[in-house]
Amino acid sequence: MPEADFVSEAVLEQTRCVDVSLSWACNARCRFCSQDPARRPHPGLAERDAARHIWAAWRDGYRRLGFSGGEPTVDPGLERLVALGRRAGFRSIRLQSNGLKLADADYAGLLVDRGLTTVRLSVHGAPSDHDALVGVLGAAALQRRAARVLRSLGCRLGVNMVLTRPALAGLEAGVAEWLREGGVTSFTLIYPRFEGAMAAEAAALAPSFSELAGPLERVMRLLEAEGLEPPLLLHFTPCLLPGYESRMLGWHRFDARVVEPDGRVSDLDESVAASKEFPERCAACAYRARCPGVDRAYLARFGAGEFAPRAARAPSRVRGPSVDPGRRLLTENELCVLRLLSGGALGTEAFLRRAERTPLCQDCRGGQSVTDAAERLVRMGRVRRTFRKGRYEWSAVPD
Repeated sequence: MPEADFVSEAVLEQTRCVDVSLSWACNARCRFCSQDPARRPHPGLAERDAARHIWAAWRDGYRRLGFSGGEPTVDPGLERLVALGRRAGFRSIRLQSNGLKLADADYAGLLVDRGLTTVRLSVHGAPSDHDALVGVLGAAALQRRAARVLRSLGCRLGVNMVLTRPALAGLEAGVAEWLREGGVTSFTLIYPRFEGAMAAEAAALAPSFSELAGPLERVMRLLEAEGLEPPLLLHFTPCLLPGYESRMLGWHRFDARVVEPDGRVSDLDESVAASKEFPERCAACAYRARCPGVDRAYLARFGAGEFAPRAARAPSRVRGPSVDPGRRLLTENELCVLRLLSGGALGTEAFLRRAERTPLCQDCRGGQSVTDAAERLVRMGRVRRTFRKGRYEWSAVPD
């Protein structure tokens, strides 16, 4: 597979991320959580220490800021830290959240006003499965309310799904609901880590990769049928889903710094590498040089029988978003382009300058992604590009 299919070193320099985990406290009781529930009473990261890590990350060249936990919205200092991140220089500020508190429009609006640009909601299957897995009755309904609130505030929105056995039966239906009712087109599917609460629940909750094959294929086909890219995949190996390597997180460098609630700082690539290994049979595999390896805890539970070495890399099965004018759902970058042009026509220079100042347009492929989105919208008939007085001008086509 050509190197162009992967994230380049130049893009990684633009997208270096620091993730600040504020505490282990949480307002849910997820059975599959990789955090140890016994840590929840720990006071977590002091606000001044979190601020120090944010400033240090900016000085060290990190340009994206994320907050996680536990559940970051239970931290009383979150809105001040978001504001501090913006003052430090971060334009892209992401929140990983279960969404329970974000259903409150005033609270969500405060975070966005302080500088929050992106929210990844933690969703785990169809609504009834989700509520049972997170231990909060009505959690799924609150998430959907949060999504509507965040969308109205102009937030970039995505969904992360942990793939547990109870969630598999409703996985396709859950993704379809978020697509068609929530307008969400950005999904990350995550294989669980056998740590924390999940260590005790693995026998009941953890599917093998073989069990995942059918549900994942159906989700891939669902998104492709909508003219969208397949989901991103975390904690997978390329031999199990050949052709989808470019959608696998960990297939390239994360280049991320992680600050833990107790103040420990780690490099995500080093942490991931420390937990993985290669079965002997992988030595001759065509993917060996780039593959991140297999989690040791997975091998201890399921063995290495599923991992068959590949003689050659598979042709890519990933296609970019369709330019069919009939495509109903727009990507986050396409929505951002239409927002940029909502105030009227812009020349190319002004359009790109405004996009550069708008982190909603910047995904993990760098700033080029917004121009790619604009070109797709031109071909779809949603944006008009005209040549006037020696320059190109971009404008939204009225519905």
